[in-house]
Amino acid sequence: MNISQMNAITAHTLPANTNIKNTETEDHFSKDMKQTQETSAAKKDTPNIWRELSEKYDITNASFEDLNAISTALYEAGQISLREHAGFTFDFNRATESLKQSKIKGFI
Repeated sequence: MNISQMNAITAHTLPANTNIKNTETEDHFSKDMKQTQETSAAKKDTPNIWRELSEKYDITNASFEDLNAISTALYEAGQISLREHAGFTFDFNRATESLKQSKIKGFI
């Protein structure tokens, strides 16, 4: 192969100061999240949610399903954040087992 010429390739990039954001979508999302949290908190008497859950569950002997129910109730009542809810309810062992099964079946 004989290369006798190189063509310049024009880079199609945005200037460094260009900020790509859809602020309209972000604003709607923020409003929806705030409204959802306010609605959830209004649905339940938040001070009583802790008492109700403590009467229903023994956290020292809680199963994963119990912890999931507790976390969901607290999240819906606006007492914990989505990040905290995800941290309580994510089961690493189930997730890795699912990935292993997917790999065995040839999906990954």
